[in-house]
Formats: sequence, C-alpha cells, structure tokens
Amino acid sequence: MSFGQFLESFLSVALQVALVVVGTQFMCQRTNNSKISCRLWTACHVLILLLTAVALNLPHLRLLHPWQGLPGEMVVYLAGLMDQVGAVAMLLWAAGVVVSLAMLAYGSYSTSRFVAACRPITGPLRELAANLALDGLTLHDQKVGPVKLLWSPEIKTPFCWQLHQPHIVLPEYMLESDEDDVRLVVRHEVEHLRLGHPLQLLVQRIVEAIFWFHPAVWYASRQTDLAREFLCDDAACEKNQESIRYLNLLVRIVEHARQPTTIPAEAIPFGKASPATVVRIRRLIELAKASGSVSPSSRGSGSQVAILMCLTALISQVWLPLNLFASPRSYWSPWPRWTADTLHDFGIHVRDYETHGRRTNAFELLEEDGEGHRHFHEIPKTDENPVENAP
Repeated sequence: MSFGQFLESFLSVALQVALVVVGTQFMCQRTNNSKISCRLWTACHVLILLLTAVALNLPHLRLLHPWQGLPGEMVVYLAGLMDQVGAVAMLLWAAGVVVSLAMLAYGSYSTSRFVAACRPITGPLRELAANLALDGLTLHDQKVGPVKLLWSPEIKTPFCWQLHQPHIVLPEYMLESDEDDVRLVVRHEVEHLRLGHPLQLLVQRIVEAIFWFHPAVWYASRQTDLAREFLCDDAACEKNQESIRYLNLLVRIVEHARQPTTIPAEAIPFGKASPATVVRIRRLIELAKASGSVSPSSRGSGSQVAILMCLTALISQVWLPLNLFASPRSYWSPWPRWTADTLHDFGIHVRDYETHGRRTNAFELLEEDGEGHRHFHEIPKTDENPVENAP
C-alpha cells in the first residue's frame, strides 16, 4: 500500500466511522430503553473494528471518477502531494496508536496490581455477598464466579474489574454503611460483571487506540459509558421505592469521590465527580417521580442491532474517490494484495490489479532525462487499450 492509498483508506474509514456513530445515535434517540441503547453502542464499537477490517481486506465500490478530466501533469503533481500528506498522516497515526496501546497495557497492568493489593471483605458483608449469589455469578449462561469482594482505603468510589476472575472493590468507608446501601452498590456492580462490561470496555479502549484522532469515536465512548451506567442503575433499583435510596447513595459516593483519590485506569467506577454522573442523577430523579418498575425490557434489541448492522454494511461502501490512478473500467477496486494472495492459495482467483485504460497510470506519462527533468509523452488516443493489442 502506497502512502497515497493509505491516505485514501484513512480518510474513507474515518468518514465511515462518523456515519456509523451518527446512525447509532439516531437509533438510540428513538428508543427510551437503557438495554437497547447499551447494546447499540456496544455493537457500534464492534462494527467500527469490522469496518476497519473490511477496508483493509475487501474491495470497495468506485462510482465516481473525478480525476479523469485532469491533464497528466496535474495528475502527477497531485499524486505526489497525496503521497507526501499520506506519509505524514501514517507517521502521526502510527505514533498515536503505539502511545495509546502502551497506555492501555500499562493501565490494565496497574489496575491488576491495584486489585491484587486490596483486602478481602469478611464478616456480615461477606454473608451479604453470598446472599446476592456472588459465589456463582452467571455470565452468558456460564459460571464465571466466585466474585471476590474486596476493599481498599485508597479509593473513594466502588468499582468492578475482571481479567480472569471478577472482582468488586469497595472503599473503606462503606464497610460501616447500612447493608441496604451495600446491597444496592453490589447489585449495580454485579450487573456490570454479568453483562460482560469489562470485556466490552476493553473493545472500546482498542477502538479508541486505533481512532485516537477521531472526535466521533470519543463521543461514542462517552455515550457507551453512560448507557452502561443507566442499565446498571436500573438493575440496582429492582423496586421503584429503592430509587430514592439509590439516588441518595450515589450523591453521597460522588461527594466522597470529589476528594483526591485513586481510581484504577481500566476499572468501571460506580460514581465519580463528572458531567456524566450529573446526567445519571437527573435521570434517577425522573425515575423516582415515576411509578412502577424501573427495570427495562430488552425486547426489540436484536432487531435494532440487526438494522444497525445492515446500515453499517451499506456505509462500508462509502469511499472517497482519492485514487488518481483508479481505472474507470470497473465499478470495483482491486482486491488488496494480501487478501488476494491468500485466496489464490486456496485456488480462488480474484482481480488484484487495475483494469487499465487510457491515462490510468499517470507515472507512465513521465520520463526523466539525464538532467533529471521530467517530460510528458502523449498516449495514443485510440479507443482500444494498447496492451490488449500487443502481440
């Protein structure tokens, strides 16, 4: 892949990602269901990774050829300019990805070390945890427990974490809290673990590392974090009467979190002083005023995700026509070389080259003389490809 081709793919995938995020936001605005919104935003991050894989491994549509009318000298100049811009873009993007992945690896390592240093909870709270079925947590119909219930004097907000084994860590001041408050917190964190949110957060972090430059990706991450908290807030309040107690508990924990404190980088905190928490509090106030159960139904989430997948399939063919050497003889680009070589090994022959026509290889218009000057040569204006007429 040349630098110019990288620039074309880079900008095209960035546009596709923005369209997927816009589509996800539009669908979430049309539903008032936290489960559906959470699944849509989770699917959004997975589909962004799939879009990247499709762009690198499959051909794309070519419906526009805006460069065909340009003179050869201009085509070559623009191609050189795109190569230069593409080289700078690749260097900056690669540097950002390396730094982002390094920060992700360090954050995961430091969080694991922090959790390993936490102390196990014993006594009545441990019995409470057993009553909440933490000794046999079920995730996707498989037992992933037991969940380790820990505490630490270094944190001011509870959090959950899972690498191999799920953990819930409480701050020290909660050891003296009312059992009903602890039950609400643990129920919230258990829902995170039961739905696999730590793994989903890892996928989200990988997307952020690859698209560290993209504002739409960071917007999607904020919305995903908020949707996860909405969902677990609803799960913690099994009864509408509990929403007032839960609201007061959240406000109290946020007040503690305003103090200088340690929050592990890759953990999922219960509450912290942030604009997102303010949104959660306002939502809980509205739920407290409502009547009936606050537990949402996920009915229809499968169809919503399927619609988003179909929309993403269409978006994957949105491609910026920046390739100056693209042949107008085909509506599809060639297969990428690495994919074509793999298919050829299995006996599947695909086109991994341009279907050449007049002026599709502008570099052939140039010839350097002994002094390094470039000269342009005219291509015979025939209706047939001279390559096809060669003996």
